[in-house]
Amino acid sequence: KGALLNKIGVFDPPADPPERSEQLRDDRPLHPSPARSIDKDLWRGLANVAVKEDDPFMKDGGTDYAPQSTTTSIKVALMYSKFTVDGASPVLLRIRNKGFRTQAADVGYLSCFPTEEERLYPPLTFFRPKGAPLHFAYQGTAFTIVNVRPSFPS
Repeated sequence: KGALLNKIGVFDPPADPPERSEQLRDDRPLHPSPARSIDKDLWRGLANVAVKEDDPFMKDGGTDYAPQSTTTSIKVALMYSKFTVDGASPVLLRIRNKGFRTQAADVGYLSCFPTEEERLYPPLTFFRPKGAPLHFAYQGTAFTIVNVRPSFPS
């Protein structure tokens, strides 16, 4: 109570807090840091998915009705794709950005795990494969990498 009274005993209401949108806007850097380059590759780990070279996805590409969560860290994508059943090979989508038009939204400040550097693509983002899938083994698990280019619905 005493903090709200001015020197002559009259109540001074506290200043209105800034709107939440203004706070978010003021906290963001004016220029992206080099570590957050828009041309950086993003990774999406998929478990329980089998991708073959004659798969329709490899020929035509595909989309999802849900937002697509990605990361800048291949280690995080490996962790999310590692757990499979029925012998399916985990798949890593390597998303090749080319400029700001295909950039995903940085949602790290909303994440429960900010060290995962999460980037989010909107629903119906179309991923078109580029080249043949690559196969490799990591810690005893066989993985498939598919290079894709994103495009947004118009």
